[in-house]
Amino acid sequence: MLLGLGQGMKVQDAKPVIKKYMLDNGLAAPYYEPENEVISRTGDECVVALCDQWFLTYGEEQWRDFVKGHVKSKDFQAYSAKTQ
Repeated sequence: MLLGLGQGMKVQDAKPVIKKYMLDNGLAAPYYEPENEVISRTGDECVVALCDQWFLTYGEEQWRDFVKGHVKSKDFQAYSAKTQ
């Protein structure tokens, strides 16, 4: 590499340094290639990707109460009256 953070480094050595810099400074976001093809029960092609994810514990009362409060508030806007 001739310029920047990787100056004087081999590309393979500079890549992780530049990647970390970009992620730490909000200049990039992690991207993951799809791992394989999945066909749904309806025959639609789905994309499966390895990525950071989190799960909700639906039985957790504190979370449930927070969501119920929001849905009942004036700030909640639904696309259909049926959802309220």
